[in-house]
Order: sequence, then C-alpha cells, then structure tokens
Amino acid sequence: MFCIDGGQPFVEKLKWMAEDALAIIAWGTCASWGCVQAAKPNPTQATPIDWVIKPIIKVPGCPPIAEVMTGVVTYITTFGKLPELDRPKMLYSQRIQNKSYRRPHFRCRPIRRAMGRRWCS
Repeated sequence: MFCIDGGQPFVEKLKWMAEDALAIIAWGTCASWGCVQAAKPNPTQATPIDWVIKPIIKVPGCPPIAEVMTGVVTYITTFGKLPELDRPKMLYSQRIQNKSYRRPHFRCRPIRRAMGRRWCS
C-alpha cells in the first residue's frame, strides 16, 4: 500500500499490464531481486518482481548492462521465444570484468608489480 497510483496499488496495475505479455523483463538489480528496499526490516513490503508475476527475465546490474538489454530484446524479436529465464545464460556466461578494455591496467597496478606478479611487466 506504499505505492499507490491513481487510487490503486501499483502491484495491481502491474498484474493487469502483465496479463497478456509474453514475459516481463526486470531491468536492474532492484527489479530483479528487490535490492536494498526489500532488506529487513522491510516496512514497505518491497519484493522482487518475480514474487508478484511470472515469467520473468532478470537483467540485473546497477545500471543494467546495455549489451545484455539489447541482446534480450533482439533474441525475443528474432526467435519469437524467450531466452532461458532467470538471467539469460547466453549473455551472462562470462564475468563483465573479463571483457573490460581496462583489465590490463587493474591487473598490473604498481602494488602488484612490487609483489612480483609474473603477468606484470
């Protein structure tokens, strides 16, 4: 009852809008898992969206990764079906840090070089 829009609880509007949807995409960590708002004590009774409606495709991140958001929408429009639910495995198979163009910089900080790490020159 803490989120009322137009005299109606938002959760009821959400259920009504999701009735005919193929799936709901939860963009961001808060929508995916409830985040800080759902932590104890939880006076507002905030919950992750998948506790309210199904099926859900979770695209966590704060902010969510743009390539993943694009990949999910592209997959659905191209194949006409949903990717694996929860987090799409095709897009979350590697850590985002492994793809970072800045990774060599973080791997070879001066402190690590001083500690004799072999990958640092």
